[in-house]
Amino acid sequence: MFKDICKEKNINKVFVSGGAHINTLFMKNNLVNDIIINFNLYVLNNGINLFEGETFEQELDLDKVIQEKEGIVQIWYKVKR
Repeated sequence: MFKDICKEKNINKVFVSGGAHINTLFMKNNLVNDIIINFNLYVLNNGINLFEGETFEQELDLDKVIQEKEGIVQIWYKVKR
């Protein structure tokens, strides 16, 4: 359904900043080309998972690493097909 809506509206790129459920749905439906992970200056012993549910694997290629202001590090990956 999401693919159909995007096709109908001529949308080629979408930025998704979802929780584990949305991230998993997009990944399992092969709708992810890039993954951007931000590392902040805090260590938590509990947090929100990036993905949920059944175990799955996806190969990634490191694309770039950017050090942002205030010590935030952004890691960019390309999803291998």
